[in-house]
Amino acid sequence: MSAAGVAMVFLLGGCGAGTTEEERAYIEAMEAERQIRESIRVTLDGDKEEDAAIKMVREQESPDGVGNTGAWVQRLTDGSKGDVLFPRWQARRKGVGRHEVWFSYTVLDVDGTVEKRGLAWVVDLSLKLVDGPRDLTAKELGADSSSLQRLSAPTNPPAVELIQD
Repeated sequence: MSAAGVAMVFLLGGCGAGTTEEERAYIEAMEAERQIRESIRVTLDGDKEEDAAIKMVREQESPDGVGNTGAWVQRLTDGSKGDVLFPRWQARRKGVGRHEVWFSYTVLDVDGTVEKRGLAWVVDLSLKLVDGPRDLTAKELGADSSSLQRLSAPTNPPAVELIQD
């Protein structure tokens, strides 16, 4: 037990017969949480949690088994027909030590079609596990992408007509 755990025992009435079941459970929960934080701190190695999650995804083995995921994503974007715009890695916290890492980008095809694409991984920093990738849905990427907004002009007349004298 750490020094903080020992101090908790003394604060809550010492050890032995005076400690209740609830106090022992609380002390054990606090010690478990401290161990998780320590494990995450060791994983971070000076980085922010989000940066460490992205780094962990990029450095894991690629889904095709050739190199790491960062290189695989680069090959994926290089193989896109058209121009790749706005490539972006980002991480969102989903709980203690858990993050969802996204890689999103926009493809401008030669015929002028614009499409948002992306991949997602779930990272557990405390267990040092990465799950994924999975394709991001249009809803996740923002269904109001420019490909949906580039509809032709409406064929219906306007609801209100201006009459000029």
